[in-house]
Amino acid sequence: MGVLADPCGFVYYKGLYHLYFQYNPYTAFRNVETWGHLVSNDMVQWDYSPIAIHRTDIYDIWSGNCFVDTENVSGLGKNVLLAYCTEYDGSNQSNAIYYSYDGYTFERYKTFLDASESPTASSSNDFRDPKVIWYPSRQLIHFRNIQVLLRG
Repeated sequence: MGVLADPCGFVYYKGLYHLYFQYNPYTAFRNVETWGHLVSNDMVQWDYSPIAIHRTDIYDIWSGNCFVDTENVSGLGKNVLLAYCTEYDGSNQSNAIYYSYDGYTFERYKTFLDASESPTASSSNDFRDPKVIWYPSRQLIHFRNIQVLLRG
């Protein structure tokens, strides 16, 4: 039983390919969202892993993106895996950062953007799917139309 939905992050990390996706393991409806997790060493055979990012007491975890922080720009350590995702509390959406040192277990780091801070969001009900691009030469992360200087 359950619903497997949007891919949320595809990344090569610590010798394995990791694919994260929206997942409701409890019912056939999209009313409780977590990040499911598949791993592969060859991108042909995939194995299910336990839920990577669990819903919290407050938030469902919606789609997002991942990347490896090879330069410790986040301050969480070199080569930490960062997951940028949408959190939904039943009324409003915000974007948050989760981190992992093994690719399997994630901890919440912080909210990095809510609807009041977005120049592109039409409302707090339409503010999801953060896309992350790292520009190492400029030490800059790009979130859709928002650029954040992390060092310097």
